[in-house]
Amino acid sequence: MVARIANHATDTATSASRLKTIILTLGENGVLTYDCEEVKFSHEEAEVVAPETIVSVVGAGDCFMAGYIAGLTRGKSVEQSVRFG
Repeated sequence: MVARIANHATDTATSASRLKTIILTLGENGVLTYDCEEVKFSHEEAEVVAPETIVSVVGAGDCFMAGYIAGLTRGKSVEQSVRFG
């Protein structure tokens, strides 16, 4: 599945030259990022959370993006910013 997503991200980045980074959240499988300028993939594992402690996943993606953007605005790299999310 990740290989198929990676191929699609590469095709998307090639056809949309203004893209700098593609971020794919994969739930419990972590986050896949594609740096369009360096043509580089990286993968961050998801933090393990006990299922019984999860109340709701509504807004999880929004919270991730808020942390990611906070990292970027603080001058962090894409990889560091993903960890903020």
